[in-house]
Amino acid sequence: MPRFFITSDDGNGAVSHDGPVEFPDRNTATRDAQSSLADVAREKLPGVRRFKSSVKVDDEAGDEVYRASLEFKGQTGAESRMAADESSDEADRAADDVAASLRSKPS
Repeated sequence: MPRFFITSDDGNGAVSHDGPVEFPDRNTATRDAQSSLADVAREKLPGVRRFKSSVKVDDEAGDEVYRASLEFKGQTGAESRMAADESSDEADRAADDVAASLRSKPS
């Protein structure tokens, strides 16, 4: 049976499993990696406002078979509105910079 090496990161640093894991094929290894991301999300939620998790599957030759990541960001309505206002302010400043640059260039 093919053997695969799994490396995961639940936000606390990358961890390689103790050794190779046997799966019937690459698709099964990929599905297992996807399930592991869902498991991390179930463990972390609820109770956090943000986290990132990732998983990588390599075959015995060291070739990457699959890589996936999951990022969760939660915001209150007030935080969301504040972020939108900040983004709008940044866009206004960028537009002003472009307009000033265009005005300063000779025709």
